[in-house]
Amino acid sequence: MNCPNCYHVSLRFFERQGARLNSCIQCGGHWLAKGELERLLAGRPQAGPGGYGPYPGQGRQGSAGKGLAGWVLERLLKLALNKLQRPYASQRGHYKRKKSWLSRLFK
Repeated sequence: MNCPNCYHVSLRFFERQGARLNSCIQCGGHWLAKGELERLLAGRPQAGPGGYGPYPGQGRQGSAGKGLAGWVLERLLKLALNKLQRPYASQRGHYKRKKSWLSRLFK
């Protein structure tokens, strides 16, 4: 399978803790195989009452305790949240082209 961004670079496959991760060597992108996000979400602890996260006794583990599946899930959720908060952030650089001095001469 080729990278969706680079097109000519083939992806490397990793399978750790039941999650299959595709990684591109050139651009550094990471992709999940079909159905992997649902599998990762199924293994994640549910939020307490009111949707405020785990109970106080169930504190979050550090980065070292999450493993690959937790890291990938956290990264994907962070990217999705950023896209929801700033939907037009990726459209930088759209500007009106400056007119040349020649076009001003022939008005």
